[in-house]
Parts: sequence; structure tokens; C-alpha cells
Amino acid sequence: MSDYYNLEEYEYTYYDDGETMYRLTSMYIELCLYPLFLLIGTVGNILCMVILHRLSKEVSATCCYLCLLALMDLLVLCMRCGNDWLAQIAQIHLSNAMMMNSRSVCKVYPFLFNFLFHMSRWLVVCVAVEGAISVKRPDNAVHCLTRQRAQATMLLLTVILICLNIHYFWSFDLSDEIQDMGYIHLSGKMCTFIRHGHHHSETFVNKIWPVIDSLVSEMLPTIIGTICIVIMARKICRGEHRGNQEHQAWKSRYMMDPCALDQTKVAFLVLCITFLPAVLPKFTFNITKYLIETAIINGTDTAYAQSKMEFAHIMCSTLEYAFLSFKIILYAATISKFRRELKLLVKCPCWMNITRWQAAPASKTALVGESLSSGDSCCRDSIDHHSNYLRP
Repeated sequence: MSDYYNLEEYEYTYYDDGETMYRLTSMYIELCLYPLFLLIGTVGNILCMVILHRLSKEVSATCCYLCLLALMDLLVLCMRCGNDWLAQIAQIHLSNAMMMNSRSVCKVYPFLFNFLFHMSRWLVVCVAVEGAISVKRPDNAVHCLTRQRAQATMLLLTVILICLNIHYFWSFDLSDEIQDMGYIHLSGKMCTFIRHGHHHSETFVNKIWPVIDSLVSEMLPTIIGTICIVIMARKICRGEHRGNQEHQAWKSRYMMDPCALDQTKVAFLVLCITFLPAVLPKFTFNITKYLIETAIINGTDTAYAQSKMEFAHIMCSTLEYAFLSFKIILYAATISKFRRELKLLVKCPCWMNITRWQAAPASKTALVGESLSSGDSCCRDSIDHHSNYLRP
């Protein structure tokens, strides 16, 4: 967890130049960049959820994963980035304060956070796998990568991750013991792993669970994502992701926007590539920290070394929060239909009415008449734009 650094402390406390630099840099990153991540991430992920839900019906069913990913990213960003920023500006560690006040929250909160965090990582893996399938066999992918398959995959992933993290309900509890677990100590209590007093629980806490958590959250997603990146990059660079001429003719005849389908495959590749810089530094940091804590490698226990570790942690978290926040820029840069829908959503207040109008074609005449009579050129253009998809 991030510490609170007061600028006034440096007038009375003597630090060497290196330690002061690391501490000040960490403080300014949390004070300046974290609120930017929160603002852009909150607005961007909400817009992404709305637009990607629409694209999952009109362009590619794989956008179902991206829609849910936007929700997971929003929750993780608020729970982690928001908590760190609040701890920096107000000396209030909201997560710990909530867990200290209730045994139920102490069990539910770690379970919920780790579930959301793991789900966010594995949704990217699902996008990578389906992206690799769609570029390798584009003619079959249109028929086999459906919304029903995506929903079944997300349900299976939910069940697996719940089973993986359910141990928090009996392994976590409030404790009066002071333990060096990286949590802030409040009111003589800590929300941490329970000490059952036998060898097996200590082995699980210190060895088994850190390995499982690292394997699920970093190692496996990185390996699978790298393999899928290689497959997608080769096919896209050769132009084979569009399919043969027969498949392209089929798309032009039966799909509403075949160009958008090809652009989403490029977006999947870019998403997976940006995923690696967000995961690999944190993975390396966690391994190094684990090896130091278990005395496998020697680490100096000095204030300077601790400030460097804290700075490394802040930089890894910054890369991760940037990945959670700026996906809307990635989608807008690679998918032209996403840009059009985003423009309509921002500028046209009747955009959501168009969605209901498409779901109920019988109200088409009434909605057109209402929009034209209102004199809103944006709504008229939007209705004309989307009505083209309904014409046989």
C-alpha cells in the first residue's frame, strides 16, 4: 500500500538525495496522475460499456468480453486507484477502514476485489484467444464465435474464479496480532490471514497462495496473450485476417459493416500488445518482493531500499492504471464505427432512443416524425445513418 508523504516532513527530517527523490516522485505521481486516471477511466469505461454492447450485436460477438471488461476495469480502478489517491491526499485508507469495522466486510471485500481483478485479466485472455481464432479462420469464426458462446464462456470463467477465491471467507478475518503483511495498522486490528496454528495453513499463506495468485493473475495471462499476439500479428501483417475473396463477398452481402469487423481484429491485437507492459513489470516486482521476503535472495533493509521498492510499486501501479483507463482511446483509434457511435453518443441526446427504435421497428415512423419536428439535425442524421442497416 502507498504511504502518505507530507512535504513539510522534509524540512525537519534528513534524507539522502536518492531517498528524497524517490519519495517525492512517488508522491507527485499519486497526487497528479491518479485523479486523471480516475476521471478518464470512469467516463471512458462507462462510454465503452454502452458502445461495445451495441457493437457486440452489430459487428463482433467478441465485443461482449470488452463490454464486461470495461465494467471490471471501472470497479478495479475505483477500488485500487481511488483508494490510493484518497490515502495520499487525506490520510484515509478507505478499504482498510471498512475492513476493520466488520468481520463480514473483512471477508467479502478481499474476495470481491481479487475476483474482479482476476476477471479483468482473464477477459483480456478471452479476447486474445477469440481474436487469434478470428484471424486464423475468419470464414468459420463468424459462425462459431457467437454471443451465446461468449456468454457461456463468461459464466464458466465466473464460476472458476469464484471457486478460486472463495477461500477468503474462511482464511481471512480480523486479528489483533501485528503482522508485517503490508497493511496499514488501525485501532489495534488487522484484516489478514488467520493463524490456525498448524503447518498446513502457514504453508498455504506463505507459499501456495502467492504462487497460485501470481500464476492466475500474471503468468498464465502473459503466456497465453503472447502466443495469441504472435498468431494475430502474422495474419494481420499479411492481410489474411480479412479472409479469402469468397468470404469477403459473403461479408459484404450479409453483414452490416464488414470493414468494422476487420478493424475490431486489429483492435484485439493492439489491446493484447498494450496488456503486456501493464502486466510484466508488476509480475517482475511481485516475484522480486516474494524472493526478498522469503530470504531466497538478500535485500537491504534500509530506508533508501524501501523508498526504491515503494517507487517501483508506484510505477507498476501507474502502468496498470493507465491500461485500465485509456482503452477508450485505443478503441477510437482502431475502430471507425466506434468513433461514429462515440460521436453520436456525445453529441446526440436521442442516441439511446435509436437503440429502442431498432428493437421496435413499428415505432419507426413516430420516432422519425418526432425527431424531424424537433429540428434536431443530429437526431435526423443519426436516424438516417442507422436506418440504412434496416433496409433490405
